Amino acid sequence: MKIEHNSRLDFYRSPYGAVVCGTKVTLRLGVSGGGIPGLVRVHYNFNDLEGFYNMSYVYELGEFCIYEATLQMPEDVGLFFYHFEVAGEHSTFFYANNHERLGGLGEQFDQKPDCPFQITVYSKDYTVPEWFC
Repeated sequence: MKIEHNSRLDFYRSPYGAVVCGTKVTLRLGVSGGGIPGLVRVHYNFNDLEGFYNMSYVYELGEFCIYEATLQMPEDVGLFFYHFEVAGEHSTFFYANNHERLGGLGEQFDQKPDCPFQITVYSKDYTVPEWFC
């Protein structure tokens, strides 16, 4: 089974980058090989609150079946972490950030990873200090 998500591309994560509290973010995951998955989920963790969203099949693109979920970011500022779970007929795979934790293309794992992707959630009232510009 081949799995793909690139946190730096708008196709896979829209909008890309940091987002304002309450923003809806669409996450996509490409899955190929291994037949039709029985389960495709995105797991999240925000301020020690954990959960998951089931992802829906949306269409086929090249070799990949594309799955999608739209998540509403929390109303609080913080770091929203996520990774994916894909259950096939005989195996379950996870997909998360690369070992360098740099974002972009992630890596596939056989067990729950400890290097999730990250979305920074900030207040709409936040302004960059002038000295920084």
